[in-house]
Amino acid sequence: MVRSSFSGKISFILGDRPPRLDARLVEAGLIMYFVYVLKSKLHRKSYVGVTNDLVRRLNEHNTGKSNYTKLYAPWDVIYTEKYNTLTEAVVREKYYKSAAGRRKLKKIVFKN
Repeated sequence: MVRSSFSGKISFILGDRPPRLDARLVEAGLIMYFVYVLKSKLHRKSYVGVTNDLVRRLNEHNTGKSNYTKLYAPWDVIYTEKYNTLTEAVVREKYYKSAAGRRKLKKIVFKN
């Protein structure tokens, strides 16, 4: 079996890939990507991610389908940014995971 991975976070067996998004829908602006920040309701933890379906992804985090976030559930979405392409969203996600981005997020996340 051949394994593939994306940024070391998402791995899957080739052939079991989820269906690709229709490029025409993306180009028409009907599919948007979101960079989101979650804040744990019980712990002083935050999480940054990218998705094209915020409701589904929040549900996955809160039901234990993500290794890191299941440790600190439940979560609330406290901040989002919308992008037209996955590439733009991933660039912004990487920024928020950098030292400068984490400093900026601390002001957003823990001011509440």
